[in-house]
Amino acid sequence: MIHSNTLEASSLTHYHFLEIDKIPYYLVVSRNHPLAKRNSVKLKDIEQEHHFILCQKSTFSTLEFAKQTWDIENLHPTFESVDNRLTLLMKLSQNAGVSLLPAYMIKGYEDKLTLIPLEDFHSTAYRIMGTNDLHSFRGRLIFLEEMRKLLHI
Repeated sequence: MIHSNTLEASSLTHYHFLEIDKIPYYLVVSRNHPLAKRNSVKLKDIEQEHHFILCQKSTFSTLEFAKQTWDIENLHPTFESVDNRLTLLMKLSQNAGVSLLPAYMIKGYEDKLTLIPLEDFHSTAYRIMGTNDLHSFRGRLIFLEEMRKLLHI
């Protein structure tokens, strides 16, 4: 998976990439949060909130992705990194802050958390498949197209 503000891999010229899908992000808040009743939010509306970012302490690529996303809008909230999903979801459900997450991340907490669409979130997480062998890539492309048909995506 690649977190990116654009799907470009210009530095990897010997690789062939196939986008599998894009993963939309939402503002995730407790059902008790004042924003929970909103139909959508803009980034500037949540700049002052306490933001949790799920990222491993050894790799901060998710944190850098988040900072770049906010920099595009010239906004600079503060972030607290959380290194595991369950701790993040517990903090959110206890109304200790907010987070920008894909919908699948709140599985098991749907009754405690609310997903709010973001109006101006210009970043996307892409799931991609890449290979440096063109022959192998063509075979994967055929396989992927068959899977998309079966899964209706």
